[in-house]
This record gives sequence, C-alpha cells and structure tokens, in this order.
Amino acid sequence: MSQNANQNMERRRRKRDRIRDLVLAGMRGLVPRGRARSVRYVDDDEVSPDSDLGRPGRTFHVVTTAALPWMTGTAVNPLLRAAYLARGRPAGDVTLVVPWLAEEADRRTLYAGYRFDAPADQEAHVREWLREKAGMPAEAASLNILWYGARYHPVHMSIFSVCDICSLIP
Repeated sequence: MSQNANQNMERRRRKRDRIRDLVLAGMRGLVPRGRARSVRYVDDDEVSPDSDLGRPGRTFHVVTTAALPWMTGTAVNPLLRAAYLARGRPAGDVTLVVPWLAEEADRRTLYAGYRFDAPADQEAHVREWLREKAGMPAEAASLNILWYGARYHPVHMSIFSVCDICSLIP
C-alpha cells in the first residue's frame, strides 16, 4: 500500500474516532464511567484553498427553487444562507439565484396578495424582507440576486426551471 493511501486510511480512522467521541460526549449519562473519552486531536485536516470559504476574492452562488414571498424553507433558508455568506464580504461576492415565475397565473397561485410585474418588483420585496424581518440591512444591500425562468407545477406543488441554470452562472 502506498504512503498516500496509508495516510488517507489513517485520516479516515481519526475522523471516525472523532465522530464516535462527539457522539459519546453527547451521551455522557448513558455511557459507563471511564468509557467516554475527552480527547484533543492534532488537527491534520487543514482547510485546503479549494474549501476555504474565507479566501479573499472567492465568489458564491446559492441556487434555490423558491423565492419570497412563498414562505417555505426552500425560499427562506437559502436566502438567509446567502445573506450570512455576504456578511463582511465585498458587495457582489455572493449571488442568490432564484426562480422568476414568468406566468402571471403561477405568481397569483403562489404569491396571493402580492403582485410582481417584473423580477425587480419581487427583488425589492426580498430585500425589504431581509432588511426588515431578518434584520440584515447591510446584507440586503450587498447581496446580488440573479433570476432564472421557472414555472409552478401544482401537481407537484413545486417550481421547476425552464432554462439551464448553470449557463447563467459565470
């Protein structure tokens, strides 16, 4: 076995032990005394440049299949994730990629009580919600929002893209 393969196996073993110890630490009352360990590990799993979220100049695109005012986890969670990623970063480094329902009937079905004639109208609503309800005014200003064409399918109660989303992301 090569040295690299041995290192990878050892790294996986240490990761397994860390997970086991975390689980045992959470079950202190269930584990017999002396069995649960509190071990400090030498961190050999350093963050690589490819996975370093804090690397300067790095850009992010958070893609979702729903948008406000449809108050679902699929709309709210990615919006908040993008907002938190945008916190402290230069404006434009984080883009939220969301569906625009081109069919007015689809918008009426999902967004009852709201009327959006263009993506800019809905974007204003999203930014206002982020500013007012989520209390994230700086992030509301710095977050990019990119729209892709979509349709609502009532049978599935879901929004589906009508274009290649990947082609929109630089």
